[in-house]
Amino acid sequence: MKGGVPESLWFFNFHISLGTKFSSSFLIRAPEIDMSELEILFSASNPNSEKPEKVQLIDHMRAYNCEIMLSKLKIPLPELMCYVLDLNDSAMDVDKVDNILKFFPTKEEMELIKGYKGERENLGKCEQFFLELMKIPRSEAKLTAFSYKLQFITLLTELREKISLVCLTVEQIRSSVKLQRVMQTILSFGNALNQGTTRVKEIRTA
Repeated sequence: MKGGVPESLWFFNFHISLGTKFSSSFLIRAPEIDMSELEILFSASNPNSEKPEKVQLIDHMRAYNCEIMLSKLKIPLPELMCYVLDLNDSAMDVDKVDNILKFFPTKEEMELIKGYKGERENLGKCEQFFLELMKIPRSEAKLTAFSYKLQFITLLTELREKISLVCLTVEQIRSSVKLQRVMQTILSFGNALNQGTTRVKEIRTA
């Protein structure tokens, strides 16, 4: 206690619970509060904790959609670039590769990135992603080849099914007796119309 004034509200409540009686002048006197300490503890902004604003070079909507795509990949950027460089199909599927291709930087965007002279850490997530892609030689061609590689077995299977369907159709046409009769009827009808001319054709059966 300093000069008869309690140092805290806890002290005051504690003595009230014990039945301690205080004078009326004491009761109306508010407890002393260190406002400077409160301002430090509950300050809304701390100058030391403020981070520099990210530099955005790419169109806002495109950068926003690119960052959504990267968040869905759930792969740290350095690891992602290693997978792309190595064409690692154990960590990447065709959807991931095609999404990266969808957001591959244009020539204009590359020029914007090249023209930036500041710190890399100050760039936005999309800009950093573009910057990493630009470090890989022929990255767009590699990603396109990677996508084709991941789809090759599926595409080959689909192609074989289509070829088999065509071969089956050809065989059914060649062996169809009903179709041969229809063609013979058409030829006979045509010959009847062309009777007396050199356009009459001979009917042949297989």
